[in-house]
Amino acid sequence: MTDDAHDANNTRPTLETTVSEVMRAWPETVEVFIHHRMACVGCAMAPFCTVGEAALAYQIDQQAFLRELEQAPAVTTPATTHHRRPEMTPEPSDLSDIQSDAVVDARGSACPGPLLEAKKGIGNVSVGGVLEVWSGSNETADNLARWCKKTGNEYLGFVDEGAYVRVFVRRQK
Repeated sequence: MTDDAHDANNTRPTLETTVSEVMRAWPETVEVFIHHRMACVGCAMAPFCTVGEAALAYQIDQQAFLRELEQAPAVTTPATTHHRRPEMTPEPSDLSDIQSDAVVDARGSACPGPLLEAKKGIGNVSVGGVLEVWSGSNETADNLARWCKKTGNEYLGFVDEGAYVRVFVRRQK
């Protein structure tokens, strides 16, 4: 699947767009997958599975599912690829300079392994300290951002090293 598997204006997902491409371009669509109890978020197959294939696998009407994705809040304005979430304070260039208090190497772990490793690893970091998680999946950054929001920790962002990502979390409590 190519990165151009969107409509002609590159503004909407299609049934041929990979699940990973949809969630990366329009993060708000993650809630649609979760609503249908689809395990696509963070799945190792997301870069290879299309929206149409995922809908079929979960026995969801393809066209209805596509309409739900299109109705997600920001689908009309695709996100640009960046390494910084809007709510974060550090700029991407600052992330590579962060001094980590602990590093968790989860590069060989499939979902949800990196998240589980982060949950264990955060206990080894004092309040205010930074945990760095290495993962072979870009989806780990999104998963840890949601986990931080849920747990009250601070998601700082990630640095894409090519073969893996380095995700940074500051322990808040």
